[in-house]
Amino acid sequence: MKNDSNILILGANGKLGQIITKALQKDKYNIIASDINFSDKFLTEMRSYNNVNLDISDVCSSNDVKRLYSESKISGVVNCTYPRGLNYGKELSKLTFEDFNESTSLALGSAFLIMQEALNYFKSNHQAISIINFSSIYGIVAPKFYIYEQTEMTMPVEYAAIKSSIIHLTKYFAKYANDEKFKINCISPGGVFDNQPEIFIKKYSQSTVGEGLLVGEDIIGPVKFLLSDWSKHITGQNIVIDDGFSL
Repeated sequence: MKNDSNILILGANGKLGQIITKALQKDKYNIIASDINFSDKFLTEMRSYNNVNLDISDVCSSNDVKRLYSESKISGVVNCTYPRGLNYGKELSKLTFEDFNESTSLALGSAFLIMQEALNYFKSNHQAISIINFSSIYGIVAPKFYIYEQTEMTMPVEYAAIKSSIIHLTKYFAKYANDEKFKINCISPGGVFDNQPEIFIKKYSQSTVGEGLLVGEDIIGPVKFLLSDWSKHITGQNIVIDDGFSL
């Protein structure tokens, strides 16, 4: 993929989305940075780059997602979004049926929509495209609940359901498309440092083979690899980056 290709980054205003947007901007890709809103700081910084276009859109809106694919020739899509319901993250015994359904519907529904429209776009334009989804280590292994003890943190059941489903949806679309020019893969990071409590950081690190929690920049290499022609025969795969946490 040429560095002047158009890359659509969804959820560009989030922690991971900002890191990926800035990294790909430096590589001279043409970036369409999309989110439902942008912080003033991010807006100011991105407007100083002539290869970044900002777009306000809602991935839970089929009209918005269709529009994103219709306005530019897209060579790559990086989906960093994670929409969730109002009561997302409640303790398991307190989570209602409606709460669970709302969050899983928003996250999985939007992911499905993004992949579906990417495939429709590919079929209409016959142009190679690379899609990158984000799952998690908790999409492939059960939670290690003990690392959350003595903190106010938890590992929501919705998260496990959503992230495991993202991996399988990625494989489904890869197999359904059945075309090497439609490349769709998934990245499953471990925990990312975000000023978590020290006791959590210590317990988490004890389950890894190195420093423990990732920093956002640890994700950049695999993103660039999956967007590049170096990964042209890789599709439907889930790349785990977790410093050995899931072993």
